[in-house]
Amino acid sequence: MSRESHRRHLERAALRAAQKAFDPQKPGTLDRQSFGCLRIQTVEPWKRIVLAAAGALTVTAGVVIMFTARFWTGLILAALGVGLLLFGLLGRRRPINATLDGIDVIHLAAQFFDAS
Repeated sequence: MSRESHRRHLERAALRAAQKAFDPQKPGTLDRQSFGCLRIQTVEPWKRIVLAAAGALTVTAGVVIMFTARFWTGLILAALGVGLLLFGLLGRRRPINATLDGIDVIHLAAQFFDAS
């Protein structure tokens, strides 16, 4: 179930990126070859929210530990929390070709270009 959900997320992200890049007023703005080079968010939104929340809690715990008990332990924990928080906020963007290895990118591109 999770793998199927992730695949659907990637396909929707690819189609959204293509819709943003496609401009019907300017011919040649997006073709089937450049479709695969578009960068999409590969981490699902709910996972990013969980990571950001965990990062915020870890930073908070690290700062509290840093000022009350052990400075270096708290600093390491706070740095780890900042990393989690940044990854949760920014996510990970990769090109469609590299992301959708198991999915037929040509079929997905045809689906977009035939609809527009």
